[in-house]
Amino acid sequence: MVNSGKALLKSEARQALANRPMVNIGLAQVQEMPNTSAKKKIDWRADLSGLSTTEELMKDISDIQFCWMRLLVQGHLTVIVAKGNGGKTTVMIQACAEMVKEDYEIFYVNVDASADQLKGYHDHARENGYTLLAPDLHVGKSANDVVEMLFRMSKADENYAGTVLVLDTLKKFAEMMNKKLAKDFYSMLRSLTAKGMTVICLAHTNKYDDKDGKPIFEGVGDLRNDFDELMYFIPVKNDDGSLVVSTLLDKIRATGMMNYTFDITKDRQVTTRDKFEDTMSLHQIQAAMEVDRELIDFIFDSITMTSKSINEIYEEAKSQGMPFGRDKIRRVATAYSSDKCKQPLWLAIATGRNGSRYGLITDAYKEELSRK
Repeated sequence: MVNSGKALLKSEARQALANRPMVNIGLAQVQEMPNTSAKKKIDWRADLSGLSTTEELMKDISDIQFCWMRLLVQGHLTVIVAKGNGGKTTVMIQACAEMVKEDYEIFYVNVDASADQLKGYHDHARENGYTLLAPDLHVGKSANDVVEMLFRMSKADENYAGTVLVLDTLKKFAEMMNKKLAKDFYSMLRSLTAKGMTVICLAHTNKYDDKDGKPIFEGVGDLRNDFDELMYFIPVKNDDGSLVVSTLLDKIRATGMMNYTFDITKDRQVTTRDKFEDTMSLHQIQAAMEVDRELIDFIFDSITMTSKSINEIYEEAKSQGMPFGRDKIRRVATAYSSDKCKQPLWLAIATGRNGSRYGLITDAYKEELSRK
C-alpha cells in the first residue's frame, strides 16, 4: 500500500506538470513556473513627497544677504583658495572683526598656524570680539575633534542663523584627496548651512598653475561642485614686502557679488581699495619674469649707461657669447617696456623708424604709469 501510494503521488505530479502551460523562448520550450511571490508595491509618491519643500523648512531660509561686503554670503558655503602666504588668513580675520560689528557670532578654527602665530591671532580675536579655536593647543585634541562636533551639530534640531564658522585650512579637516570622505564632510557642512550657519573654508592651491597661469585648487574635483562660492585670492608681492591681493570669483550662486582688491602691509594691516586691480595679470607677468630672469638682468646691465636699440643689445649679447637671439631679445624688451607692461622694467622710446630704444625708467614715472 505504501508503494502504491507513492506511485499514485508520482503519477499525479507528472500529470500536473503535463497540464502546465508552455512558454516559447526562442527555439526552446520551457514550462511556466508558478508565481510564488507577489511583487511588493511601494508608495513612491509619498517617498518623493517626503523630500519636498514645506513652509516649516522655508521659514528659516531668508533672501540673499551679504555678511561681509558683497563677497561673503550669509548662510552659504564658501571656499577661499590661495597659495601659501597669499593673504587669505590676514584678510579673513579682518572680515571677522567687521562681521562682529554686524552682530554675527564668529568661530574661527585655526589648525594651520604655528604656536607663535596663534599668539597674535588670539590677541586679534580677543580685541575684536570673536572666538578663536585652536584644538592643537589642547592635549589630545585635533581637527578630528572639531569635525566630530560639527557632525553632531549638523544633526541637532538647532537654528544657526547669525553664526559664522571659519575653517583654516580645509585640508586639515577634510580628506582632500579622498572623494568619498570629502563628500561626506561637505554634505555635513551643507547641513549646517541649511540650518542657517555661514561656513567659510580657506584652502590652498596646487604648487603649479594651469596652462593659462590661473591657480588650481588643491584636492579632488568635487570641491568646486560642493560649494556655493569658490574664489581665489591672487597676491602680488611688492618690493617693500607688502602685498596687493585681489579676488577672482570662479563660481558664484549669489547675484550681486563683486571682486575686491586689498592692500596688506608688512605688519598685516588690511585696507580695501576703492578700485579693483587685476592682480591676475600682474601675477602672470611676475611668473613670466621668473622664466625670463637671465635675459632681463642682461638687458638691465646693457642699458644702464645709455638707451639702446634691439640690434645694439643683440650685438652686445653676441660679443659676450650670451645665448640670446635677436627675436628673443625683441620679445622680452617689448613685453616689459612702458609700452606694454603694467609694471614696466624699462622705458621704450620711439625712434620714428618703426622701432624703439630702451632705457632706464624712473620710479616717479613708474608710479605715474601705474596710476594711469
